This record gives sequence, structure tokens and C-alpha cells, in this order.
Amino acid sequence: MVFNTFSIKNILTTKAISQKNIPIMYAVSLLSMLKFTMPIWVLFLSGHVSNGQIAILTSWLFAAVFILELPTGVLADLLGKKTIISLGLFISMIVHFIYPFVTQFWSFFIIFSLLALGEALESGSGEALVYDSLKEDNKESSFKLINGNLSFLTQIGFVVANLAGGWLFSLNATFPFLLSGFSLFIALLFSLQLKEPSIDSEVFTLRNYIKQIRDGFLQLTKHKWIFQLSMLYVLIGGVSWVFQRLINLMVLTEVGITAIGIGLIMGGFRLFNVIFLKKVIEIKWLEKSGFDLLLLPILMVVSYLPAYWSSKNATIFLVGGAMIAATGRFMILNPYLNEVIDSKYRATTLSALNMLVSLVLIISIIISGPLIDMYGSRLVMTLFGVTSLILIVPLSLQVYKRRKRYLSV
Repeated sequence: MVFNTFSIKNILTTKAISQKNIPIMYAVSLLSMLKFTMPIWVLFLSGHVSNGQIAILTSWLFAAVFILELPTGVLADLLGKKTIISLGLFISMIVHFIYPFVTQFWSFFIIFSLLALGEALESGSGEALVYDSLKEDNKESSFKLINGNLSFLTQIGFVVANLAGGWLFSLNATFPFLLSGFSLFIALLFSLQLKEPSIDSEVFTLRNYIKQIRDGFLQLTKHKWIFQLSMLYVLIGGVSWVFQRLINLMVLTEVGITAIGIGLIMGGFRLFNVIFLKKVIEIKWLEKSGFDLLLLPILMVVSYLPAYWSSKNATIFLVGGAMIAATGRFMILNPYLNEVIDSKYRATTLSALNMLVSLVLIISIIISGPLIDMYGSRLVMTLFGVTSLILIVPLSLQVYKRRKRYLSV
């Protein structure tokens, strides 16, 4: 596969910032997503703390990311996106080297707090750096393709980590953590070679920090269409992420898929959906017509709604559709948002959106938990389909109808 061919010679000699930064971000995206702990972290924790404590730690992780999203995005805009990306990678690296040697609940609480900080620091900063690098070189039109490449590499990292993590854990319980830490160390070294875009740079002061928060949020309301687009992003992101982080696993377990089978299904669909979506975003008439704005809501309804009545084999494909919707948020909606967000507030605004996505995620998990205990995960999946049909599809139609007034289409 060719990734917008940037040669090694170009990286070393060109003055174009995008030709230096984008290949580096490709490497950072792949290496930072080699999280070999993904398939085994619950199993590891269960040897040290109770299931109730695991639930507390998981809830705190989401809540802490929610709290930290906006402040870290503001810091990225004021201190520099490169600095914040490298800091996030450094914290995540240290945590993974310490993680496997911790045994007490409160020590895990600190670990999860630091994991949330690392995730929040990285969230939005990389995307903002890539877009602003392209903007500085007047190449914003390439963002959608490059963003697709980045998502592809991210999913490849997830696939490799899912397939290898269990095997590494069977050899030694510390191996998935240490190897993840080593991958993050290499990603950190790459990130230090990034060049900070000079577009709309600001000097950090407390006054500028507060002003940045206010103005970053105001980006979401500067006209009706960006507000509707933002709400569409938040609802699709929040709902689809509940499935990616929780419900997909529960549904597959409910229909009798084994642990090995779940790993193969999740890894296989991660690979398929990013290849599929990359082909979708390369179809020019979809973007020109605006129909790509309708794809994810329709897919969510089609994937969620039949779950309660589906057979075992059909359920596997419904989960696959749910996974495509979750990945598609980044590949289809993010380019639209970046086109209408000012560079000066890009990381702040993207972090604000991710914070709102986390809020929808937390609320959805709180509501879903008791319903899953009482009625099962497949009925809850169907209820999310009804919700998507009533709320998300009509909103996507409004975004679709108004797009020409605000986009260069």
C-alpha cells in the first residue's frame, strides 16, 4: 500500500513541513497503537482486584479522560502540538513499564489516572498537527486521504496487538505491558523529530489559556451548520464508542462466541472495516454529493436494530457493522470538521468534541449497565438502533441539506 509517497530524501531535505511531519505521524500512529495489553488487561486485573473494583477503575478512566480532554487540547494550541504529543507518549510509556508490577487497587487507580492523562494529551493533537502542517503548505485537500491512511495504520496496530497480546501473556504476564512500553518509546523518539506548524501560534499565559477555552468552545457554535455537524459527531462518536468499548464484546459473549473466537472476530473486522472505509473515502462522488454524511447513521440503524432477533452468525456481521460505524467517525466526519475549524483553536475544539463524546459514552454506559443485566445486551443493541433512527438519522439529514452553504463543494 502506498501512503502519499514521501521519500526519505524528502523528509531530510524538503522545506515543506507536511512532507516531514506526515511520514513521522504514520510511524507514531502505528507504534502507539501496538497496545498488546488490549485483549488481556481485564484478565490481568482480575488476578489482583475484584470485578467491582475493575468496574470502578474502568469508569474512572473514562471520567478522567472526559475531565482532561479540554485542558490538554488548550495546552496543545498554546504550548505546541508536538510538545503535547511527545509528553503524552512519554507518560503512556512510563505507565506501561510500571503497570505489570502493581498489585494494589489504589496503585492501579494512579496507573489508570496516568493512562487517562496520556490518552487525553494525545487526543486531537496529532490530527491537529497533521492538518495544520498541510494547511501551512496549502495542501488541506489531501487531509481526507492522509487521515484515512492514519486510521488504517491505527487499525493495523490494533489488529496486531489483539492477535499477539494473548500469546505474549501466555508466555509471561509482563510481556504485553513491556512490549507496549517499548513500542511507545520508539514512537516517542519519532515524535521528537516533528516540526511544530507556525500557523496561529500563541504565547502561553493564564489569560490566553482561559480565552482559548472560551473561543475553542465558541467554534462549535459560530454558525448553525457547524453546531449541527458537531452534535452529529458527538452522538455518532458517543454511541458507536459504547459498542467499541463494551457492548460488542457482551453481544458476542451472549451468543456463545468463545474468547479465542472473539479475538479473531474483533481483529478480523478491525482490518476489514478500515480497508473498506478507505475505499469509501476515495469515492469522489460520495464526498461531492454529501451522501457520505448519511452513511454512518444508516449503518448504525441497520447494524443495531435487528440484534434482538438475529441468529448467532447474523449477530457476528451486525457487530462488524457496528465496528465500521465506530471507525468511520474518524475517517468520514473528521475531515468535515477540520475544514470549518480555525487553526488557532483546532486542538482545543477537537478536544472539546472528544470530551462531549466521552460524556455521551459515560451516560450511555450508566444507562446500559442495568438494562443489560435485566434484558441482555442484544435488546440494548436494538434500543440503540431505535435511538439512532429517531435522533441521529434526522440530524444527519439536516447536516446534509445545509452543507453547501458552508463547504467548498
